Amino acid sequence: MLERARRGKGGVLLVEGEPGAGKTSLLAAAGEAAAADGLVVAASAANEVASFSRLAVLSATLPPGPALPRPRASPVAGAPVRSLQGQLEELASAGPALVTLDDVHWADPATLHALRSLPGLLAAYPLAWILARGTHGGDPDAVTLFDVLEHTGGTRTQLAPLTGEAQTAVMRDLLGGTPDEDLADSAACAAGNPLMLTEFLRGLVDEGAVSIAAGRARLLSRKVPERFRAVVGNRLATLAGRTKYLLEAGSVLGRSFRLEDAAELLDLLPGSLLAEVDEALEARIIVADP
Repeated sequence: MLERARRGKGGVLLVEGEPGAGKTSLLAAAGEAAAADGLVVAASAANEVASFSRLAVLSATLPPGPALPRPRASPVAGAPVRSLQGQLEELASAGPALVTLDDVHWADPATLHALRSLPGLLAAYPLAWILARGTHGGDPDAVTLFDVLEHTGGTRTQLAPLTGEAQTAVMRDLLGGTPDEDLADSAACAAGNPLMLTEFLRGLVDEGAVSIAAGRARLLSRKVPERFRAVVGNRLATLAGRTKYLLEAGSVLGRSFRLEDAAELLDLLPGSLLAEVDEALEARIIVADP
């Protein structure tokens, strides 16, 4: 996509992934690659606070300039969006440029609506877009935005969990040695999630639970590092109370469990937990097994 931008053609890349999948790292790497090749880079990220600020995410990507005029009518059409379009045209007129927007699922409604049309309106410019959204939490309208942009020619990609080979490579990089079998097995708790894997490994190092000798990394303790517990706790904190109870019951039963068995532990009917199952599936805490 960056190569096409250098040749004068714009494009849109849509990146999706669960929390910790590496979306932010990917956008940062893309920005570094673009800057190294002479592209102007405009980067921004939404957050839960920005979701209350109209067009805040898009405005933050642009160089300092005149303040956006106050809207007179529609919250998404009119002067503010036209002003953003003009600033982006000016940005891309000077040469190829990359715009990256992270955590689009937290963007305000006006930004989400503007993003439906801006890439198309600016398609004649050498302007590359990378939008990233998490697949859990945030505004469902972000899903609609990605559907619209994919339908109009955008490329959509899902960041999958790391393969076993990739996990081993990460462990070698972070620990400075090839993991032994026990260490590799213990890292399965991260389920291929890059953030969880790196926090697990750093937790082992912090607590002296791993040794490095002759190019081999050996596990010294099977205790789960506190650093890793904190990451898992933060991820579970977003779930409803009954969903947490379901997961706790399931964890007692093992890495795989039947809903009927978990419901029996909770003294509930399986059908009464379907909403909790949906939430846990959406959060990728559990996956359905045939």
